[in-house]
Amino acid sequence: MAARSRKKSFRFIDLFAGIGGFRIALEGVGGECVFTSEYDRFAQKTYAAFFDEPGHRLDDQPIMRQMKPGDITAFPPAEVPDHDILAGGFPCQPFSLAGVSKKQSMGKPHGFDDPTQGTLFFNIKEIIAAKQPVAFILENVKNLKSHDGGKTFAVIEDTLRNILKYNVASRVIDANGWVPQHRERIFIVGFRRPVGVHSEQGWEVTEEEIGRMLLALKPPVPPVVLPEILESQVPDRY
Repeated sequence: MAARSRKKSFRFIDLFAGIGGFRIALEGVGGECVFTSEYDRFAQKTYAAFFDEPGHRLDDQPIMRQMKPGDITAFPPAEVPDHDILAGGFPCQPFSLAGVSKKQSMGKPHGFDDPTQGTLFFNIKEIIAAKQPVAFILENVKNLKSHDGGKTFAVIEDTLRNILKYNVASRVIDANGWVPQHRERIFIVGFRRPVGVHSEQGWEVTEEEIGRMLLALKPPVPPVVLPEILESQVPDRY
């Protein structure tokens, strides 16, 4: 399903991979996936169906066979392969409007206080600190920016900018320009300061430049409509 014919020009890892949206995009521009992590077993099955390659399937990674598949909290950051780009859509339930409302109604903690999913951003932080990728792309719900009066997002930005030393910019993008679905998500993009793996001096991608990159993302015209994505041959059971 993903493009594999193009010459590989960079290496990336796919965290909280779902069914492989980031991987499809990054392989399509010449990237090579060197590591995958996804916890949900149903998403794993779909991902494996899309990208059934030796060494890349979750159950083919030796260390993954020793633990619950896709449990990034149990995976030592130093064991993650070297890579140029880290991509990850870390769990949104602790920050989404619906998730927060549900947890509040049940008297359960949300945001960073959610003991199961709320702290997974910090697992990403540890991998970035250990492997120092050139860049990262993170994705979450729109409400991440306003959760807890903006304090949650402030912690994330401070961690990425001041602790990990990356230039960072973000943008909320609605998927309805590309697919017939209203789905707003925040994308956080960062580049290491300074960038230049093979140069002592290096070069730097400023936050203004990252912001312009994000603003340059324009949906196709005319937009995609529902009949364009529906399959014409559908099994009778559906």
